[in-house]
Amino acid sequence: MYDPEQFSKLRFQEAGEQYLAARRGTLKPRTHYGYEHHVKHLSVFFGEMRLHQIHVGHMMAYQKARRDNDGGGWFTPSAEKPAPWPHKAKGSLINHELSTMQSILKRANEWEKIRPHYEPLPTPPPSKPKVLSDTEEMKLFQIAAQNPEWELAYWVASITCNTGASGTELRNIQLHDLHLGGRIPFFTINPETAKHQVRGRDVALNPTALKQVERCLERARSLGSVHPDHYLFPKRIRGTNRYDPAKPTSASWLRRQWEALRAAAGMPWLTPHCFRHQHITLRIEAEESIELIAKDVGHSATAMTRYYTHSRRERQQVSVNKIDPSVRFGRRAGIREQGSGVRKGRK
Repeated sequence: MYDPEQFSKLRFQEAGEQYLAARRGTLKPRTHYGYEHHVKHLSVFFGEMRLHQIHVGHMMAYQKARRDNDGGGWFTPSAEKPAPWPHKAKGSLINHELSTMQSILKRANEWEKIRPHYEPLPTPPPSKPKVLSDTEEMKLFQIAAQNPEWELAYWVASITCNTGASGTELRNIQLHDLHLGGRIPFFTINPETAKHQVRGRDVALNPTALKQVERCLERARSLGSVHPDHYLFPKRIRGTNRYDPAKPTSASWLRRQWEALRAAAGMPWLTPHCFRHQHITLRIEAEESIELIAKDVGHSATAMTRYYTHSRRERQQVSVNKIDPSVRFGRRAGIREQGSGVRKGRK
Protein backbone atom coordinates (compact mmCIF):
# COMPACT_ATOMS: atom_id res chain seq x y z
CA MET A 1 0.00 0.00 0.00
CA TYR A 2 1.57 3.24 -1.12
CA ASP A 3 1.41 6.50 0.81
CA PRO A 4 0.23 9.42 -1.42
CA GLU A 5 2.09 11.95 0.72
CA GLN A 6 5.39 10.11 0.33
CA PHE A 7 4.66 9.38 -3.33
CA SER A 8 4.22 13.12 -4.00
CA LYS A 9 7.78 13.76 -2.80
CA LEU A 10 9.30 11.44 -5.40
CA ARG A 11 11.01 12.71 -8.53
CA PHE A 12 8.92 12.04 -11.61
CA GLN A 13 11.41 9.51 -12.97
CA GLU A 14 11.08 7.31 -9.89
CA ALA A 15 7.33 7.87 -9.57
CA GLY A 16 6.87 6.86 -13.21
CA GLU A 17 8.76 3.62 -12.65
CA GLN A 18 6.62 2.79 -9.61
CA TYR A 19 3.46 3.63 -11.54
CA LEU A 20 4.44 1.29 -14.39
CA ALA A 21 5.28 -1.49 -11.94
CA ALA A 22 1.88 -1.13 -10.26
CA ARG A 23 0.01 -1.23 -13.59
CA ARG A 24 1.91 -4.19 -15.01
CA GLY A 25 -0.51 -6.73 -13.59
CA THR A 26 -3.65 -4.86 -14.69
CA LEU A 27 -2.80 -3.99 -18.29
CA LYS A 28 -2.30 -6.07 -21.41
CA PRO A 29 1.38 -6.15 -22.53
CA ARG A 30 0.68 -4.03 -25.59
CA THR A 31 -1.11 -1.37 -23.53
CA HIS A 32 1.62 -1.40 -20.88
CA TYR A 33 4.20 -0.92 -23.63
CA GLY A 34 2.40 2.25 -24.68
CA TYR A 35 2.46 3.60 -21.12
CA GLU A 36 6.18 2.89 -20.92
CA HIS A 37 6.76 5.09 -23.96
CA HIS A 38 4.62 7.87 -22.48
CA VAL A 39 6.57 7.82 -19.22
CA LYS A 40 9.86 7.75 -21.14
CA HIS A 41 8.95 10.88 -23.11
CA LEU A 42 7.56 12.66 -20.04
CA SER A 43 10.74 11.91 -18.11
CA VAL A 44 12.82 13.90 -20.59
CA PHE A 45 11.07 17.05 -19.36
CA PHE A 46 9.77 16.19 -15.86
CA GLY A 47 12.37 13.61 -14.82
CA GLU A 48 14.01 15.52 -11.93
CA MET A 49 10.90 17.40 -10.77
CA ARG A 50 9.17 16.21 -7.63
CA LEU A 51 5.48 15.52 -8.12
CA HIS A 52 4.32 18.09 -5.56
CA GLN A 53 6.28 20.80 -7.42
CA ILE A 54 4.57 20.26 -10.78
CA HIS A 55 1.97 22.89 -11.71
CA VAL A 56 -0.15 23.77 -14.75
CA GLY A 57 2.60 26.02 -16.14
CA HIS A 58 4.84 22.97 -16.44
CA MET A 59 2.08 21.12 -18.31
CA MET A 60 1.70 24.00 -20.78
CA ALA A 61 5.46 24.26 -21.22
CA TYR A 62 5.61 20.51 -21.95
CA GLN A 63 2.93 20.89 -24.63
CA LYS A 64 5.02 23.50 -26.44
CA ALA A 65 8.35 21.79 -25.92
CA ARG A 66 7.05 18.42 -27.12
CA ARG A 67 5.27 19.92 -30.11
CA ASP A 68 8.25 22.02 -31.24
CA ASN A 69 10.91 19.56 -30.05
CA ASP A 70 13.16 22.48 -29.12
CA GLY A 71 13.12 22.26 -25.34
CA GLY A 72 10.56 25.02 -24.97
CA GLY A 73 13.16 27.41 -23.57
CA TRP A 74 14.35 24.84 -21.09
CA PHE A 75 17.42 24.26 -23.25
CA THR A 76 18.49 25.03 -26.79
CA PRO A 77 19.43 22.08 -29.03
CA SER A 78 22.79 22.24 -30.75
CA ALA A 79 25.20 19.96 -32.53
CA GLU A 80 26.47 18.77 -29.16
CA LYS A 81 22.99 18.68 -27.60
CA PRO A 82 20.46 17.26 -30.07
CA ALA A 83 16.71 17.81 -29.83
CA PRO A 84 15.13 16.34 -26.68
CA TRP A 85 12.92 13.80 -28.49
CA PRO A 86 13.50 11.85 -31.71
CA HIS A 87 10.57 13.57 -33.44
CA LYS A 88 8.06 16.35 -33.00
CA ALA A 89 4.73 15.19 -31.58
CA LYS A 90 1.19 16.12 -32.59
CA GLY A 91 -1.54 17.22 -30.23
CA SER A 92 -3.20 13.82 -29.90
CA LEU A 93 0.01 12.08 -28.77
CA ILE A 94 0.90 14.92 -26.38
CA ASN A 95 -2.57 14.70 -24.84
CA HIS A 96 -2.14 10.94 -24.35
CA GLU A 97 1.22 11.49 -22.66
CA LEU A 98 -0.18 14.13 -20.33
CA SER A 99 -3.11 11.87 -19.58
CA THR A 100 -0.55 9.42 -18.19
CA MET A 101 0.90 12.30 -16.18
CA GLN A 102 -2.58 12.94 -14.77
CA SER A 103 -2.84 9.32 -13.60
CA ILE A 104 0.51 9.57 -11.83
CA LEU A 105 -0.39 12.88 -10.17
CA LYS A 106 -3.71 11.44 -9.02
CA ARG A 107 -1.81 8.78 -7.09
CA ALA A 108 0.00 11.59 -5.30
CA ASN A 109 -3.22 13.59 -4.68
CA GLU A 110 -1.65 16.40 -6.73
CA TRP A 111 -3.93 16.45 -9.78
CA GLU A 112 -6.92 18.33 -8.31
CA LYS A 113 -4.93 21.56 -7.92
CA ILE A 114 -4.04 21.42 -11.65
CA ARG A 115 -7.25 20.03 -13.15
CA PRO A 116 -9.35 23.28 -13.16
CA HIS A 117 -6.65 25.11 -15.12
CA TYR A 118 -5.42 22.41 -17.50
CA GLU A 119 -6.56 22.36 -21.12
CA PRO A 120 -5.51 19.60 -23.52
CA LEU A 121 -4.27 20.62 -26.93
CA PRO A 122 -6.97 20.91 -29.60
CA THR A 123 -6.82 18.11 -32.13
CA PRO A 124 -8.18 18.45 -35.66
CA PRO A 125 -11.02 16.17 -36.71
CA PRO A 126 -9.91 13.16 -38.75
CA SER A 127 -9.53 14.00 -42.43
CA LYS A 128 -10.48 10.49 -43.47
CA PRO A 129 -14.00 9.07 -43.04
CA LYS A 130 -14.34 6.12 -40.69
CA VAL A 131 -17.65 4.81 -41.97
CA LEU A 132 -19.02 3.88 -45.38
CA SER A 133 -22.22 4.92 -47.06
CA ASP A 134 -24.63 2.12 -47.97
CA THR A 135 -23.41 2.32 -51.57
CA GLU A 136 -19.74 2.12 -50.55
CA GLU A 137 -20.36 -0.78 -48.19
CA MET A 138 -22.23 -2.76 -50.86
CA LYS A 139 -19.54 -2.01 -53.46
CA LEU A 140 -16.72 -3.14 -51.16
CA PHE A 141 -18.32 -6.40 -50.15
CA GLN A 142 -19.34 -7.21 -53.73
CA ILE A 143 -15.76 -6.72 -54.91
CA ALA A 144 -14.40 -8.78 -51.99
CA ALA A 145 -16.84 -11.64 -52.54
CA GLN A 146 -15.85 -11.97 -56.21
CA ASN A 147 -12.15 -12.61 -55.60
CA PRO A 148 -11.19 -15.83 -53.75
CA GLU A 149 -7.83 -14.30 -52.76
CA TRP A 150 -9.64 -11.76 -50.58
CA GLU A 151 -12.28 -14.01 -49.09
CA LEU A 152 -10.75 -14.17 -45.61
CA ALA A 153 -10.49 -10.37 -45.40
CA TYR A 154 -14.10 -10.20 -46.59
CA TRP A 155 -15.32 -12.68 -43.97
CA VAL A 156 -13.52 -10.94 -41.11
CA ALA A 157 -14.64 -7.45 -42.16
CA SER A 158 -18.21 -8.72 -42.43
CA ILE A 159 -18.05 -10.26 -38.95
CA THR A 160 -16.75 -6.98 -37.47
CA CYS A 161 -19.40 -4.97 -39.33
CA ASN A 162 -22.17 -7.21 -37.96
CA THR A 163 -20.87 -7.80 -34.42
CA GLY A 164 -18.53 -4.91 -33.54
CA ALA A 165 -15.76 -7.36 -32.56
CA SER A 166 -12.33 -6.00 -33.48
CA GLY A 167 -9.67 -7.89 -35.43
CA THR A 168 -7.57 -8.33 -32.28
CA GLU A 169 -10.52 -9.91 -30.50
CA LEU A 170 -11.38 -12.17 -33.42
CA ARG A 171 -7.87 -13.52 -33.92
CA ASN A 172 -7.77 -14.70 -30.28
CA ILE A 173 -11.01 -16.72 -30.49
CA GLN A 174 -10.59 -20.43 -29.75
CA LEU A 175 -12.99 -23.13 -30.89
CA HIS A 176 -14.45 -23.54 -27.39
CA ASP A 177 -15.49 -19.87 -27.58
CA LEU A 178 -17.91 -20.64 -30.44
CA HIS A 179 -21.55 -21.45 -29.59
CA LEU A 180 -23.23 -21.71 -32.97
CA GLY A 181 -25.86 -24.43 -32.58
CA GLY A 182 -28.30 -22.87 -30.13
CA ARG A 183 -31.37 -20.72 -30.61
CA ILE A 184 -29.17 -17.63 -30.21
CA PRO A 185 -25.74 -18.27 -31.78
CA PHE A 186 -22.84 -16.34 -30.24
CA PHE A 187 -19.12 -16.37 -29.55
CA THR A 188 -17.26 -15.37 -26.42
CA ILE A 189 -14.50 -12.78 -26.13
CA ASN A 190 -12.41 -13.87 -23.16
CA PRO A 191 -11.22 -11.17 -20.71
CA GLU A 192 -7.78 -12.81 -20.73
CA THR A 193 -7.28 -12.08 -24.43
CA ALA A 194 -9.32 -8.86 -24.68
CA LYS A 195 -7.71 -5.42 -24.60
CA HIS A 196 -8.89 -4.98 -20.99
CA GLN A 197 -11.18 -6.81 -18.59
CA VAL A 198 -14.41 -5.01 -19.48
CA ARG A 199 -14.05 -6.12 -23.10
CA GLY A 200 -14.75 -9.73 -22.14
CA ARG A 201 -18.30 -10.52 -23.30
CA ASP A 202 -20.64 -12.75 -25.29
CA VAL A 203 -21.28 -11.52 -28.84
CA ALA A 204 -24.59 -12.42 -30.52
CA LEU A 205 -24.52 -13.31 -34.22
CA ASN A 206 -27.05 -12.22 -36.80
CA PRO A 207 -27.55 -14.51 -39.85
CA THR A 208 -24.81 -12.81 -41.90
CA ALA A 209 -22.25 -12.94 -39.07
CA LEU A 210 -23.16 -16.58 -38.37
CA LYS A 211 -22.61 -17.51 -42.03
CA GLN A 212 -19.17 -15.84 -42.05
CA VAL A 213 -18.11 -17.44 -38.76
CA GLU A 214 -19.13 -20.85 -40.10
CA ARG A 215 -16.99 -20.23 -43.19
CA CYS A 216 -14.05 -19.29 -40.97
CA LEU A 217 -14.62 -22.42 -38.88
CA GLU A 218 -14.60 -24.62 -41.97
CA ARG A 219 -11.31 -23.02 -43.03
CA ALA A 220 -9.84 -23.48 -39.54
CA ARG A 221 -10.68 -27.20 -39.54
CA SER A 222 -9.04 -27.61 -42.94
CA LEU A 223 -5.88 -26.07 -41.42
CA GLY A 224 -5.84 -28.45 -38.45
CA SER A 225 -7.88 -26.64 -35.79
CA VAL A 226 -9.93 -29.47 -34.34
CA HIS A 227 -9.50 -29.33 -30.56
CA PRO A 228 -11.42 -26.94 -28.28
CA ASP A 229 -8.28 -24.96 -27.38
CA HIS A 230 -7.25 -24.54 -31.03
CA TYR A 231 -7.71 -21.14 -32.65
CA LEU A 232 -10.33 -20.09 -35.18
CA PHE A 233 -7.56 -18.25 -37.04
CA PRO A 234 -4.40 -20.35 -36.56
CA LYS A 235 -0.90 -18.98 -37.00
CA ARG A 236 0.90 -19.61 -40.25
CA ILE A 237 4.36 -21.10 -39.84
CA ARG A 238 6.82 -18.67 -41.41
CA GLY A 239 8.13 -19.71 -44.82
CA THR A 240 5.65 -22.57 -45.24
CA ASN A 241 2.02 -23.26 -46.11
CA ARG A 242 1.52 -25.03 -42.80
CA TYR A 243 -0.29 -23.69 -39.74
CA ASP A 244 0.05 -24.09 -35.98
CA PRO A 245 -3.52 -24.34 -34.61
CA ALA A 246 -2.26 -23.99 -31.01
CA LYS A 247 -1.25 -20.36 -31.65
CA PRO A 248 -3.30 -17.36 -32.81
CA THR A 249 -2.51 -15.69 -36.10
CA SER A 250 -0.23 -12.65 -36.11
CA ALA A 251 -1.41 -9.04 -35.81
CA SER A 252 -0.60 -8.44 -39.51
CA TRP A 253 -2.43 -11.53 -40.75
CA LEU A 254 -4.67 -9.72 -43.28
CA ARG A 255 -2.42 -6.84 -44.33
CA ARG A 256 -1.70 -7.93 -47.90
CA GLN A 257 -5.26 -9.00 -48.62
CA TRP A 258 -6.62 -5.78 -47.19
CA GLU A 259 -4.24 -3.52 -49.14
CA ALA A 260 -5.22 -5.21 -52.40
CA LEU A 261 -8.93 -5.10 -51.57
CA ARG A 262 -9.12 -1.43 -50.70
CA ALA A 263 -7.03 -0.53 -53.78
CA ALA A 264 -9.49 -2.43 -55.97
CA ALA A 265 -12.40 -0.68 -54.27
CA GLY A 266 -10.77 2.77 -54.55
CA MET A 267 -10.92 3.36 -50.78
CA PRO A 268 -7.29 3.92 -49.71
CA TRP A 269 -8.35 5.34 -46.34
CA LEU A 270 -10.26 2.24 -45.24
CA THR A 271 -8.91 -0.01 -42.44
CA PRO A 272 -10.45 -3.14 -40.87
CA HIS A 273 -11.11 -1.20 -37.66
CA CYS A 274 -13.43 1.14 -39.60
CA PHE A 275 -16.01 -1.64 -39.51
CA ARG A 276 -16.19 -1.36 -35.73
CA HIS A 277 -17.13 2.30 -36.28
CA GLN A 278 -19.57 1.13 -38.98
CA HIS A 279 -21.28 -1.33 -36.63
CA ILE A 280 -21.75 1.22 -33.84
CA THR A 281 -22.94 3.95 -36.23
CA LEU A 282 -25.52 1.66 -37.85
CA ARG A 283 -26.91 0.66 -34.47
CA ILE A 284 -27.15 4.29 -33.37
CA GLU A 285 -29.02 5.02 -36.61
CA ALA A 286 -31.38 2.16 -35.70
CA GLU A 287 -32.10 4.15 -32.50
CA GLU A 288 -30.83 1.49 -30.13
CA SER A 289 -29.90 2.40 -26.57
CA ILE A 290 -26.34 3.69 -26.41
CA GLU A 291 -25.93 1.93 -23.04
CA LEU A 292 -26.80 -1.41 -24.67
CA ILE A 293 -24.45 -0.77 -27.60
CA ALA A 294 -21.59 0.15 -25.22
CA LYS A 295 -22.09 -3.11 -23.33
CA ASP A 296 -22.28 -5.17 -26.52
CA VAL A 297 -19.05 -3.77 -27.99
CA GLY A 298 -17.11 -3.78 -24.71
CA HIS A 299 -16.94 -0.07 -23.87
CA SER A 300 -16.73 0.86 -20.21
CA ALA A 301 -18.24 4.32 -20.88
CA THR A 302 -20.83 5.57 -23.36
CA ALA A 303 -18.54 8.52 -24.17
CA MET A 304 -16.26 6.10 -26.03
CA THR A 305 -19.26 4.68 -27.90
CA ARG A 306 -20.24 8.19 -28.99
CA TYR A 307 -16.67 8.70 -30.25
CA TYR A 308 -17.22 5.74 -32.58
CA THR A 309 -20.47 7.23 -33.90
CA HIS A 310 -20.42 9.18 -37.18
CA SER A 311 -22.95 11.04 -39.29
CA ARG A 312 -23.58 9.18 -42.53
CA ARG A 313 -25.10 10.77 -45.62
CA GLU A 314 -28.09 8.42 -45.46
CA ARG A 315 -28.95 9.54 -41.92
CA GLN A 316 -28.44 13.19 -42.90
CA GLN A 317 -30.87 12.73 -45.81
CA VAL A 318 -33.52 11.21 -43.54
CA SER A 319 -33.13 14.13 -41.11
CA VAL A 320 -33.35 16.91 -43.70
CA ASN A 321 -36.32 15.19 -45.38
CA LYS A 322 -38.21 15.45 -42.08
CA ILE A 323 -38.03 19.26 -42.22
CA ASP A 324 -38.95 19.51 -45.90
CA PRO A 325 -42.13 21.65 -46.11
CA SER A 326 -43.71 19.23 -48.56
CA VAL A 327 -43.35 16.53 -45.91
CA ARG A 328 -44.42 18.64 -42.95
CA PHE A 329 -47.36 20.41 -44.61
CA GLY A 330 -48.30 18.06 -47.43
CA ARG A 331 -48.77 18.73 -51.13
CA ARG A 332 -51.98 20.73 -50.64
CA ALA A 333 -50.52 23.17 -48.15
CA GLY A 334 -50.03 25.89 -50.77
CA ILE A 335 -46.27 26.10 -50.22
CA ARG A 336 -44.67 28.18 -52.96
CA GLU A 337 -41.85 26.35 -54.71
CA GLN A 338 -38.58 28.25 -54.40
CA GLY A 339 -37.82 30.27 -57.54
CA SER A 340 -40.85 29.03 -59.52
CA GLY A 341 -43.50 31.53 -58.50
CA VAL A 342 -46.06 28.73 -58.89
CA ARG A 343 -48.35 27.95 -55.97
CA LYS A 344 -48.82 24.27 -55.31
CA GLY A 345 -52.30 22.90 -54.71
CA ARG A 346 -55.54 22.78 -56.61
CA LYS A 347 -55.98 25.03 -59.62
